[in-house]
Amino acid sequence: MQISVILAAAGSGTRMGYGKSKALLPLLGRPALDYCLALFAAQPAVRQIIVAAPKADIAAIEAICAPYALAQVIAGGADRCASVEAALAACSPAATHIAVHDAARPLLHAEDWSALLLSAEKEQAAVLASAPVDTVQQVSDGYICGHLQRDALAAIQTPQVFRAQLLRTAYALAGPAARSATDDAALVARLGAQVAVIWARHENFKLTYAADLAAAEAVLRRRKQEESR
Repeated sequence: MQISVILAAAGSGTRMGYGKSKALLPLLGRPALDYCLALFAAQPAVRQIIVAAPKADIAAIEAICAPYALAQVIAGGADRCASVEAALAACSPAATHIAVHDAARPLLHAEDWSALLLSAEKEQAAVLASAPVDTVQQVSDGYICGHLQRDALAAIQTPQVFRAQLLRTAYALAGPAARSATDDAALVARLGAQVAVIWARHENFKLTYAADLAAAEAVLRRRKQEESR
């Protein structure tokens, strides 16, 4: 496998109250983006890392990427799909697979990444996911209108790994419909491709609210303690 990794880092962090790319959020003295870069740069199959950044934060993100020879920074678009499209154009034609990951998920564990790649070698596409722990109901006009079977649901995460041509085709054919897709796997599934689900064994939540920072730092501290034993 030859993998180009796209790191979507153009989110503004509005719900976080940060005002900048969440990739710049500090976690135990390191930017969130640095955790992602360090993990992917250490993987032999990864040949390229493309970071789609907001124009206002490009200089700061380029400074974080500077120690990583595989990393390059491009200007992201007005939304996530536009950012991924821009990054796709920069992906190497030699890539056999393209992985898309949210830079606001700095807790990705190498064990989950390895499991995802094992699946991606055999499948058209593979995504990380977690099983819902709460009861999930369908709601209409503020009232419960239907019950969803929890054991048939998955909370889809990133990374998501695709055969390179499959993801390129999904974006080329989606057009404006890409803006309504909640993730890249949804676009690929519209083509009729099968997307394998790999259950994450480690925390991999997205930094969304201010409280998530403390939770992420707690996870990182615990992992450091476990590694030192």
